[in-house]
Amino acid sequence: MNRLNIKAVAVVVAAVLVLFSAPLPLAAQDSGIEAFVTRFYNLCLDRQPDSAGLDNWVSHLQQGTLTGADVAQRFIFSDEFLAKNTTDAQYLEILYAAFFNRPPDMEGYAGWLGQLQSGRGRQFVLTGFINSVEFARLCQQYGIEAGSAGSISQTDAGRIAVSISGSDSFKATIGQVTGILKTGYPPAYSQLALVSRIVERDLSGYSASAMADIDKMIIYLDLNSFSGFGDDKNLIIAATLSHELNHLANRDLADSMGIADYERLALQQELETCYGIGAPAWYISYLKNALEHIYDSSTWWWNRNDIAA
Repeated sequence: MNRLNIKAVAVVVAAVLVLFSAPLPLAAQDSGIEAFVTRFYNLCLDRQPDSAGLDNWVSHLQQGTLTGADVAQRFIFSDEFLAKNTTDAQYLEILYAAFFNRPPDMEGYAGWLGQLQSGRGRQFVLTGFINSVEFARLCQQYGIEAGSAGSISQTDAGRIAVSISGSDSFKATIGQVTGILKTGYPPAYSQLALVSRIVERDLSGYSASAMADIDKMIIYLDLNSFSGFGDDKNLIIAATLSHELNHLANRDLADSMGIADYERLALQQELETCYGIGAPAWYISYLKNALEHIYDSSTWWWNRNDIAA
């Protein structure tokens, strides 16, 4: 069954960090990988790893199908970690321990806490930790590739050429919108490399302005739903597109996360995109309100649309 994830709204942040290091001997490398995964079980989930889970993570890291950044992000957004309902202070203490292998420094801690209290999402903070030099060094110590959060490879980013299906005016608008992302929020722009097509479609029957099919890697947009926004129209379309791009970028998490948490990731990316592209204040307030009530089922737009999630 295709999973169509709806709504137009966006940010996960990304800066590509390339780590050069000499390869370790195979036995030492395997031991380091196991120790790396074990620390995340210990520090994030407060338990020892189960053998099946440990073997699965180690296998992916050995084969290169996951990076340190991928593993770290999946632990932090796992159902088990989210069920801990950590406060912002507890969340930061865990990140410092797991990603930096040290207690928080006063200045850094105050800065991140201020970001959270001003409305920045936890994904934004996590991205900062993952894309840091300290985390890259930690991964190097364990002999694994650090990777980066919310980004694709430099090779893929250089091949962005999205197929757009629709009217000439639709194609022109999408060209303008992707240009806004390229200059205003490059991490979302880089995610366009994941898209097979962007398609013009009437979504009024779904009461939606955008939808993402994460199986076919297609994004559907209904530009009629953005009428009335005046000069802000393309900025809001860009933010909406970023939201749907986040769904594609995090498609591997779709089955392991609750839908509210999955939508929260996309809303956080959309919000960060708005900051980057200069979206209007009223739309930023709208997104903040949506995030604040994301666990209130009466506000769930996906319950008001006949969409499989």
